[in-house]
Amino acid sequence: MKNYRIPINGMHCNNCAASVEKKISKLESPENINVSYADESLNFSLKKENPEVLHQINNSVIDAGFKLLTKTSFLKISGMHCTNCSMSIEKNLNSIFGIIIANVNLGDETLAIEYIDSIISIDEIIKKIESIGFKAFEIKDNEDFLSQDLKEAKNQKIKFITGLVFTIPLFLVSMTADMTNLLPSYPESFLMGLLLFILATPVQFFTGFDYYKGAYTSLKNGSSNMDVLVALGSSAAYFYSTVILFTSFKGDHLYFETSAVIITLIKLGKMLEARTKGKTGEAVKKLLDLTPKKVLKENKDGTTESKNLSEIEVNDIIIVKPGENIPVDGEIVYGKSAINESMLTGESLPADKNPGDLVTGGTLNINGLIKIKATAIGKDSVLAKIVEIVRHAQGSKAPVQEVADRVAAVFVPFVIISAIITFSIWYFFTGDFTASIVRLTAVLVIACPCALGLATPTALMAGAGKGAVSGVLFKSGKAIQKLASVKTIIIDKTGTLTKGEPSVLNIYKIDKDFDEEKLLSIATSIEKNSNHPVSSAITKKGISENAEIIECSDFEEVGGMGVKGKIENIEYKIGKPGWFDNLPKKALSILETVYSRGNTPAVLSANNSIKGVFEIHDEIKEDSKQAIKELKNLGLKITLLTGDNEKTAANTAKTLGIDDYIAEATPDSKAKLVKDYQAKYGFAAMVGDGINDAPALATAHSGIALGTGTDVAIESADIILPGHKMRLLPYCIRLSKKTLKTIKLNLFWAFVYNILLIPIAAGILAPFPEMPDWIRQLNPMVAAFAMSMSSIMVVSSSLLLYKSRDNIN
Repeated sequence: MKNYRIPINGMHCNNCAASVEKKISKLESPENINVSYADESLNFSLKKENPEVLHQINNSVIDAGFKLLTKTSFLKISGMHCTNCSMSIEKNLNSIFGIIIANVNLGDETLAIEYIDSIISIDEIIKKIESIGFKAFEIKDNEDFLSQDLKEAKNQKIKFITGLVFTIPLFLVSMTADMTNLLPSYPESFLMGLLLFILATPVQFFTGFDYYKGAYTSLKNGSSNMDVLVALGSSAAYFYSTVILFTSFKGDHLYFETSAVIITLIKLGKMLEARTKGKTGEAVKKLLDLTPKKVLKENKDGTTESKNLSEIEVNDIIIVKPGENIPVDGEIVYGKSAINESMLTGESLPADKNPGDLVTGGTLNINGLIKIKATAIGKDSVLAKIVEIVRHAQGSKAPVQEVADRVAAVFVPFVIISAIITFSIWYFFTGDFTASIVRLTAVLVIACPCALGLATPTALMAGAGKGAVSGVLFKSGKAIQKLASVKTIIIDKTGTLTKGEPSVLNIYKIDKDFDEEKLLSIATSIEKNSNHPVSSAITKKGISENAEIIECSDFEEVGGMGVKGKIENIEYKIGKPGWFDNLPKKALSILETVYSRGNTPAVLSANNSIKGVFEIHDEIKEDSKQAIKELKNLGLKITLLTGDNEKTAANTAKTLGIDDYIAEATPDSKAKLVKDYQAKYGFAAMVGDGINDAPALATAHSGIALGTGTDVAIESADIILPGHKMRLLPYCIRLSKKTLKTIKLNLFWAFVYNILLIPIAAGILAPFPEMPDWIRQLNPMVAAFAMSMSSIMVVSSSLLLYKSRDNIN
């Protein structure tokens, strides 16, 4: 029996702890279960470390509304050549106790792994990866990530050039000898064959070493991958020729050029593929380039010195000159300037900043010298969090990938069996061993699961990256696919369609003893105790008008209705009209006027006697109408969700061009309303500002949160639109649809490629002499070229998505 302790996030009281403990107690395996609120931890015992039990515990904690405190790390993996490699790593890691989930992205060769570091360390995870035949290291900073990419690309280039140096003369000599038949006699023929052998051997075992190593690793782990096919195909040609050469001592019927060209062409494809894949990951590189590598630090004695960004610490003073990017998150302590924050907010107009204002790393200082005190550096900065979100999305899997994974798992064994059957049929009917070997080699080489493995991750990299540089943060591949399937969309009003900065437009008096000044004084004295947008509007108005603030007692917020409190033993209530009985005719007339303008009324009463009405106006964003129009053009059903009363909601919806609305929603009821709406209309997205809308965002099939630009870690949302720009909403839906379309197109071509070309390589067109010989008798060298091109085609298709132009505005 072994004891474990895992921290839990989000518990607020002993009832929370009891709720978690009750959920986990229903499981069979864990014993001695104790959830402590005091140190926010889960303690339990297990007789045997079973990963499935840990997943059950994790799901139980989530069902209770909380989360195990896990750690997410990113690792760079080298040695992968196809989707079977990535699946092998995932399979091994996901079977380890302490790991919650491991996702390998073949597109940029990274591993995103969520684990409990009190059970397993990152060093132990790396050792496990190395034990199954791959190399890994943790990406601790972005320079590590980029330098490893360059190192791998250089390694591929060296091996390709080496292969090319030997393959070109080998190919030319072989072809010349075949065409001119210059060397018919025995000794010269053998010497020519020996020369071909000498030229082919470095290609086979240096340029092709990765394939032998990968094949060994794959077979050792009980799976089979692309390396197995390449190693078998090239080895069949190489070793067959070697045996013929040294047993017959003749240079006839040798295929050294075939094995060398196969390996070199595939290596060329891998090199080009690596370059193209690098371009699909340009988004992260562009984000990283927003912060300078060197900064000017001001010392305590007033002197300055140039420092590496990695050397800067919190509270250091940094000098930023006009035209320079701000290196860290910080507070301006000297100077003023205009700051271009478009990388965060999508707003092209610069924002004026003065001493005391906060600035974000990666934004551009336009026209003034400023000094900032660093408040967040490294992984704690806003830009680092954005990069992490993008990388997580690029490294995650979309549900559509499951089809490709299932096919890839059985594909290589299927191809090997097909190659053996092809050889057997050809040898049985023709008796020509050489021709049969050529067919076998062609089948092995042309059938490769690379294109299947790259179809989804490269498209996700391109889609998530394209979104990031445009101001859209997808949290996962699943989020992209889900949004692409949305048919209806529910949009919260305050802070989403409107600016979220309500103000008091008018104050109407009902009782002659309560003039506007007194009404504002009473309302401000009560509303200052609340953070509700309407309360903030009234408080702001009161402060600006120098209203008298009177002591308020017995303050209480009545959820979804308003607030109340006592002033000089009189109970005052301020809130929605529906909270009050027997409204006088004058009040009803005022309410009709307020509703007709699409504004929100707040009624004030004293001891249940109506004294006045406040008209609250929240200006609609400039781009909201255009966004609604574009959403309609996408064929979406749109619904306005608001806490306003029926008439205000109807008028606001009409102004925006929205056909449907849900009125009088409270923060607590929004999640249920979204669930009911989904049951009625099907797959739906919810759009909100991520504050009061968190439960509704989590409930929706797809939750989209509009952030402030710095709030990039809204937990409840699947997608974040920093900057409160509604114009990004239709854009992100179009982008998700394009990404899913690219994934499906990639998978289609990957499947079609193998379905068509494997039979051709096997010789299905041989009985048709009218067909061109290079197709009818598919040479293994042509097969190698076609295989390489299939992967490049898929990656290039994804790159087109990244390079495509779409009008955001």
